[in-house]
Amino acid sequence: IPADHPYKIAWDVMTMIWALMGAYRTHTRIRDRVFDQSPLILLTEIWFTLDILLNFVTEHKTSKGQVIRDGKSVWARYLTTWFVFDLLSLIP
Repeated sequence: IPADHPYKIAWDVMTMIWALMGAYRTHTRIRDRVFDQSPLILLTEIWFTLDILLNFVTEHKTSKGQVIRDGKSVWARYLTTWFVFDLLSLIP
């Protein structure tokens, strides 16, 4: 998937909106001591799981501007950069 494709950019913007909404919702749920499972939480977990899967097939650009499309290189880069953080974000 090209990193600068309009759908990928829209996905990334929506992911940021989901993250901000999730942070706010988590804050209010902790403040109000409400710990039940809601459909929004399930949808958020599905969204971020799909985001992890998409990151395994999305090309990236190096600091020199070179586009990396090779599957192994894309996987290696993701596994050594953001994968751990993305995975930890799914843990409640």
